[in-house]
Amino acid sequence: SYRHLPERPISFEIGRIEDKSEVARSAYPRRHTFFEILWLDEGNGTHFVDFKGYPIQPKTLYFIKPYQVHYWAIETPISGYAIIFEEEFFIKWAGTFFDGVEFFQIINNVTAVYLPKDEAKIIDSTVHLLAKEYAEGQYRYTEAIVGLMQFLLIWAQRFTVEEWQSVPGNAKEQLTQQFLVLLEANFKEQHSPKWYAQKLGV
Repeated sequence: SYRHLPERPISFEIGRIEDKSEVARSAYPRRHTFFEILWLDEGNGTHFVDFKGYPIQPKTLYFIKPYQVHYWAIETPISGYAIIFEEEFFIKWAGTFFDGVEFFQIINNVTAVYLPKDEAKIIDSTVHLLAKEYAEGQYRYTEAIVGLMQFLLIWAQRFTVEEWQSVPGNAKEQLTQQFLVLLEANFKEQHSPKWYAQKLGV
């Protein structure tokens, strides 16, 4: 965990991945209640999200939704930035913007986005600006952070990879995992099998 902004706490944090605990980079499956975006500078291996493997490559954005199971199979050490936030961050500061961010729709398969070299430079600069705003907490930094996050997500969505090369998995197992994620997130409000079937497209 990173420090929260001091003057006006918001549901947002950013920090270097290598500064996080070993647990956060371990091969042990885990899940959490917040959204997470990873931007890697270095490293090789495989990042598993809901037991589906995505190649670890520098200059790639990885998107993790609440309650998704994820873990690492690291071959060479990874470095970069981790951005974590709760949905209320966008609800409070950017209205309905978050509704149009397809990376975080629960049945969408977009989990990793590779950026071409020139575009990667723009994302890299944006992430560094986010880290600077977060660390320094200057005048109206909350609005600056929201604006930078909107820019990052819009820019990345332009280069969404619909069919990312991944470690092959059994379709039935993937459907089961998607159902478990849905159930974990919605069981208190949703009890109808039909509702889950519609969300899963079956």
